[in-house]
Amino acid sequence: MKRCQLLVIPKAPGSPVSPLPVRTPILKQPSYKAEQILVQSDWLKDKQYLAFPITLRVSTYEILVSFKRGYKHAHDKESAWQIIRLNPITAEVSEPVTITERKGVIHENGEWFEHENGTIDLFLDVQHSGTSKRYA
Repeated sequence: MKRCQLLVIPKAPGSPVSPLPVRTPILKQPSYKAEQILVQSDWLKDKQYLAFPITLRVSTYEILVSFKRGYKHAHDKESAWQIIRLNPITAEVSEPVTITERKGVIHENGEWFEHENGTIDLFLDVQHSGTSKRYA
């Protein structure tokens, strides 16, 4: 058997009776999974290959997302590394901004690193690709 307590507040003699407002509870379906397209290759005019996304939550209102943007997965000497900012509260997404792009250099496999003082670094695997031929 459950016990329930009811708190009764005596009213002052002669004061009018004022019922407490009744509030209808707002029931919200919990969201365990939500999907949102942040950048889509069809939206881009050039370098439509997107890969290696990494994220870093900077605050309640900002998540940094960076990724490789290029022409192909491997041996892409024209690739760039871009970043967008996502507000998870409003679902707003900034336009992609290029962090680095150097002709003849491959950028991939980024990793965010946040220092104790709040400084954020991004480490990238930068490759100077040689020939794609394989020797036995």
